Amino acid sequence: MPHERPSKIKALWAQLKKKVSDQNILGFSQVSIIENDLPGSKGAVIYYALCDVRTDGLSEYVLDAGVFMCIHHKGHARDIVKSLQDIGPDQFKKVTRAQEIFLYPENYAPDKSDCIIKYLLPVS
Repeated sequence: MPHERPSKIKALWAQLKKKVSDQNILGFSQVSIIENDLPGSKGAVIYYALCDVRTDGLSEYVLDAGVFMCIHHKGHARDIVKSLQDIGPDQFKKVTRAQEIFLYPENYAPDKSDCIIKYLLPVS
């Protein structure tokens, strides 16, 4: 599945963008939530493609309250490992759930390497 993941994720985003576009929404922020993708996680990996609009016809996902460690990453999301290497191993011991959140800016373009995304991990 890991080698198939990029194409499946692109297809999921294409579906979401079409739904949003069909409702005449021109600008929105992208948010991805990935569950069960950390080392040692049990169960299937679940990927959510979300946006910050309220409208009929789209599912709603509510996050549990909590504290998240936020890592700023410059470049492609696939290269997040580079930014994670700057974080000490003691920081990762604080992670409490196998859930990751990627926050993309509204102007995010996957072909631009200077975009900054935020990568969040739950620590409480």
